[in-house]
Amino acid sequence: MPVRLAYLALLLTVYSQVVTGATDGGWSAPDPGLLRDVTFDAKESGERQAWGRSQHAGENSYRFHFESGVLRIERIGPEPWGQVKHRLDAEPLVGRTLEFSAELSGNFSESEQRQISKTGLSVRVLGYKAGIPRIAGKSILVIAHGVPAIRPNCFGWTPQSVRFDVPEGATDIEVSIRLGIHGTLSVRGPRLVVIEPVGDVAKE
Repeated sequence: MPVRLAYLALLLTVYSQVVTGATDGGWSAPDPGLLRDVTFDAKESGERQAWGRSQHAGENSYRFHFESGVLRIERIGPEPWGQVKHRLDAEPLVGRTLEFSAELSGNFSESEQRQISKTGLSVRVLGYKAGIPRIAGKSILVIAHGVPAIRPNCFGWTPQSVRFDVPEGATDIEVSIRLGIHGTLSVRGPRLVVIEPVGDVAKE
């Protein structure tokens, strides 16, 4: 009987870890830093969602699902990429170096060798270029992608990150998580933090 009870307790522990997402040695989500929301869920109250969902064009080709701390993006149609995107005010962060990071896992089609758009984390910084009249509108000042690069195969939980500087004239920071391969991309623990010293950015 004691052995049977111990076995039952073990099963209950494993089940609890699966349900709560506390797998891989009791993993727990890190502090999201500057990100306003990391649940990726639509707000029942009608509050504007921090993360927008989009795809390249055309018919609905991506399914977004969030459960137990994990976002899953699944390709179900022909469009080449789908993503979630979070926009922040850049002006208070001008002159700083930031890092956007998360853990990713993938279950992709091994037959697909070409990506129209890079899978994983990416960053765009928008704003006004020096010497160009503001009436001309905003430009992309910075664009950067997460490292290590995601390849078209299957892999377990892997950290990915991208460091970038916020230059003069910046007004908006867009961080995104994109799927550009047939299959499913899983994401957990996204965070955006200020890194010191300023300007110490790893080049891809």
